[in-house]
Amino acid sequence: MNMKARPVILVIDDSKELLEVVQLICEKQGYDAITNTSSIDIAAFVTEHKIDLLIIDVILNGENGRDICKELKSNAGTNYFPIILMSASSEHLSDHGDCDADDIIEKPFDIKTLFGKVGKWVVGS
Repeated sequence: MNMKARPVILVIDDSKELLEVVQLICEKQGYDAITNTSSIDIAAFVTEHKIDLLIIDVILNGENGRDICKELKSNAGTNYFPIILMSASSEHLSDHGDCDADDIIEKPFDIKTLFGKVGKWVVGS
């Protein structure tokens, strides 16, 4: 029997509470969610673990999600997956095209909005 793997979503935000909620919702919606409170060594991580989507906060502890997005999108080894930027400030999201982000989510968001965006970008969802 050939079972299709569940799509993998990597979510990076400095709020542990938000990550816990998103992870539970993702799993209920049929996705595997990997969460982290920092960008880790993201290029190495996504090379090792095939992800289908990255959702990343714009403002992380001392890091900028837009810069991380731009770096990933400019690297042939990591530009294969869509990236959604999220922020509580629409001001931080207004220039998302400058870093080649595929989409944005303004916090706070509702579940319908989140999974509307996820479904738009994850193949097979």
